[in-house]
Amino acid sequence: MIAAAILLSAAVFYAVALGGGGVTFDVTPLFIGLAALTAGLLGRARHLLPPGAVLCGWGAAVLLIRHGPLPADREAPGFLVGVGVGFIAAHLLARRTRASTL
Repeated sequence: MIAAAILLSAAVFYAVALGGGGVTFDVTPLFIGLAALTAGLLGRARHLLPPGAVLCGWGAAVLLIRHGPLPADREAPGFLVGVGVGFIAAHLLARRTRASTL
């Protein structure tokens, strides 16, 4: 129930931020990833941690390439590296949560 409330409030906040807050669509993967991680950790919905980690890795790469210091002509490799970092984080989170439940 807590995870659902977190995700719902994140969706409302995101809609307001896109509508009038000046946030661009490039923030979407990172924002959704952070919402999933928050719901997974605070809402005890552990199944949301791996996809949240992958989305955060990809979203960070999107912002670093499109709005940050990384070159725009290397977008595809940058996105793949971001997703890869997210998968590594998801694996480590899965190992950590599995160890804590044993």
